[in-house]
Amino acid sequence: LYYQAILSSSWKLEAGLITAYMRLLLSLILPLLAYPATAMMTPPTKKIVLIGGGHAHVQVIKALNVNTRPSNVEVTLIDLQSAPSYSGMVPGCVSKLYTLPQVQIQIGPLAEWAGIEFVQGKVVGMSLEDEEKKTVQVEVSDDNG
Repeated sequence: LYYQAILSSSWKLEAGLITAYMRLLLSLILPLLAYPATAMMTPPTKKIVLIGGGHAHVQVIKALNVNTRPSNVEVTLIDLQSAPSYSGMVPGCVSKLYTLPQVQIQIGPLAEWAGIEFVQGKVVGMSLEDEEKKTVQVEVSDDNG
């Protein structure tokens, strides 16, 4: 059913939704990164956790690479797969226009380039109630489960 939706959807609509999602995500993240330049003390460390390595988060990773983000920001990416598929190219793969390796996003090298920690695993729980200590529980795995 998901692939049918992709195959029948307008590419412009999908690109528009992804762009809107990235703008929303960045509008929520970027204010968190702001810190007054006049402060004399070391700014507190801020942590951002991205769950899922789809193509929207790939754009966020590129925007938050180590050379562009503030030094007090740490980013972690969690995904079950080390090479998820780029959904926009899946119809081309099904049609044999692309091979599977051409469709996959190699998350490990991308995260390494961006200076982002990559954790391969499945999110099994989150605790967001405590404002001081929010946690994400991950069941660590590899591509074989």
